[in-house]
Amino acid sequence: MEPSVSPTQKRTNEFNGYVYHLTFNKKTWNGHNTSAIDWGGHLVSIHDTRELEFIKQNFFGDSTRLIIGGMRLDGSDDTDGSQDAWEWSDGTLWDFSPWNRGQPDNAGGNDNRIFLRFDGKFFDTSETLREFGLYKKVSGILIK
Repeated sequence: MEPSVSPTQKRTNEFNGYVYHLTFNKKTWNGHNTSAIDWGGHLVSIHDTRELEFIKQNFFGDSTRLIIGGMRLDGSDDTDGSQDAWEWSDGTLWDFSPWNRGQPDNAGGNDNRIFLRFDGKFFDTSETLREFGLYKKVSGILIK
């Protein structure tokens, strides 16, 4: 199942053994999470600068922010941006987090998810934000 109504080559790209798909359907974090799993993947997790640069170069233009797979751990400190407070929805290690200055801040009081801004910075946000989503799944082609 494809997460967008009519995906194009421009919306789907491969990098480092994964397929990335930008959906132009604005949904909440939970809506995107469900669609990504139905597609056979997850909301994107980002693990290094190379992956972040690939995303910035290939998926920004029609939006200035994208919903990604970061989730705040229950009971964590509002301003802690580390692996002690955040996890990826795909279960991979929280090992890279380019927060914008002053983030996370939980300004809304329930900012327990993340969006990625066009400049590659993370911002905490609520689950109710409706925006485009970026999905990721194993491509089946392993690059060594």
